[in-house]
Amino acid sequence: MRIAVFVSRFPSVSQTFVLNQLVGLIDAGHEVDIYSGIPDAGALKRQHEDVARYGLLDRVSYWPERRSGSSRAKRRGQGAAGPRALSRALRVLAWSLRRGVWPAELAKAIVTCDAPEYDVVYCHFATVGRYAERLRAMGAVTGPLVVVFHGYDISRVLDKRGQGYYRRLLANAELLLPISDFWRERLMSLGADPGRCEVHRMAIDTRLFAFRPRRPSADGVMRIVTIARCVEKKGLFDALSAIRELANHHPGRVEYHLVGSGPLRARLEQAVADGDLGEVVTFHGVLSQQSVAALLDEMHVMLAPSVTASDGDMEGIPVALMEAMAVGLPVVTTRHSGIPELVEDGVSGHLVDERDVDGLVERLEGLMAAPDSWVELGRAGRRRVEEDFDVATWNARLIEQFASVATAHLQG
Repeated sequence: MRIAVFVSRFPSVSQTFVLNQLVGLIDAGHEVDIYSGIPDAGALKRQHEDVARYGLLDRVSYWPERRSGSSRAKRRGQGAAGPRALSRALRVLAWSLRRGVWPAELAKAIVTCDAPEYDVVYCHFATVGRYAERLRAMGAVTGPLVVVFHGYDISRVLDKRGQGYYRRLLANAELLLPISDFWRERLMSLGADPGRCEVHRMAIDTRLFAFRPRRPSADGVMRIVTIARCVEKKGLFDALSAIRELANHHPGRVEYHLVGSGPLRARLEQAVADGDLGEVVTFHGVLSQQSVAALLDEMHVMLAPSVTASDGDMEGIPVALMEAMAVGLPVVTTRHSGIPELVEDGVSGHLVDERDVDGLVERLEGLMAAPDSWVELGRAGRRRVEEDFDVATWNARLIEQFASVATAHLQG
């Protein structure tokens, strides 16, 4: 199959789930073209090794963006615009004159006018899917539309734009893929057709994450890690409050490692200084996948206290939780969005309510007091990820879904 993949940014350090799917599709013998907004320079510098190994940047068409002032409008190997591209461009311009189109949207349409006929147009995040649906309506791109709904796109975006923002997308996309049962229910409430709406998990390659049973260190220190962007929905201020209380109760026995960066990092660093936590908390910033793996090997517990942000922003199911469980870390997290679909309380980890700092402290102290529980929690977490969140299984299913919608499109 020939597949167009639309994403907001490529490459993206925080979206390894997109990369895992791209690699899986290519390994299975499918032709993949990528359409993306222009990534920041940091993402290009810190790109995953698979980006170079598979030559993925040569497959990308970047659409122009006003903020960047530049774009790559052609993929390597494409020549001058041919009759098909010119014919499409004329149709797009005519459609635009009749309907009225924003200049940025028209620029995206022009970038895709020389694209081949696609068997599937696949979009990560509903905001991107909405653009692709519009491009298809213009005639700039062709093929059945498949859209993944992750989290912020049907939480914060709808709070800002209104509940009808995706009305056309829900009506016209051939397949809707929410990443959790939680978000599937939300789509049903928005009027999605249940027959075209199937849960599709974001997942990890469990072969890349070596399981190691966790046991206490000889120095008696419990090492806790969070891997997250420094944004409100990650609950990092709750994490720091819990760590401060835990460290006060058990001086010299707690280390907390925070991996990631983002708009709230300066405020978090100030909170650490104000709480006199400088000897307890280490900020690592953004790390490579290899450096993250090395750090996880030294840790005992993963803390992920996700919350619903003040602007309505919510998680999907954090991939960092899957990775931690895969390597054997007990996890302490929250009953937020689809997280309970990954973590079974008391079996493969511990769950507390959102913003329940006392509950976080209680679960962390419970782990500190009962290190014998770490091994079984870790094993249960590994089993859970292997059984239901392994990327090979979900990539195979995705290819079957693509084949089904492509066949139905041809027959329809």
